[in-house]
Amino acid sequence: TYNNAAGAYMSVGEYWSGDYNEVKGWINSTGNTSMAFDFPMKYAALNNALAGNNYAGLAGGYGVPHGLCGADEMKRYAATFVDNHDTFRDHNKFGGDWTKANAYILSAPGIPCVFWPHWKECKNDIKAMIAARKKVGIHSQSKCTTEGTCGSYYKCTTTGTSGSLICFIGSGW
Repeated sequence: TYNNAAGAYMSVGEYWSGDYNEVKGWINSTGNTSMAFDFPMKYAALNNALAGNNYAGLAGGYGVPHGLCGADEMKRYAATFVDNHDTFRDHNKFGGDWTKANAYILSAPGIPCVFWPHWKECKNDIKAMIAARKKVGIHSQSKCTTEGTCGSYYKCTTTGTSGSLICFIGSGW
């Protein structure tokens, strides 16, 4: 109701669940007038897989990133993030390499949100990743395909409006 009355250009809600179908249902219940923070991606790919150096866990079942950002019908509604003011201060905090986690969200579809403490700590790396994303024109609905995942690496290509970006995390290709 608020989004329709206010004529919001963009609205992001926080439906705190790692279940893809629950978050999708919440977005649908807004009449698709709001995006949602991609908690399914955060929990499955970042907190559970990347933080434990399980690179095979970075891809979903269909050769795409986990969560809303990997689903064709929902990636336009995905606000991807590594941490926020809530998760950073409790047991939901990402416990791995911030540079790798930000590479994951900045190379994937969706609208990435970089958390301030990560920006301060990894500013030069994140600036370079943002520049690469902009250069190839990655947007919320870009096509994204995982070429390979295993225990030691994750490789994914995202195609933007003026090129493609390869995200490679790990070693042993």
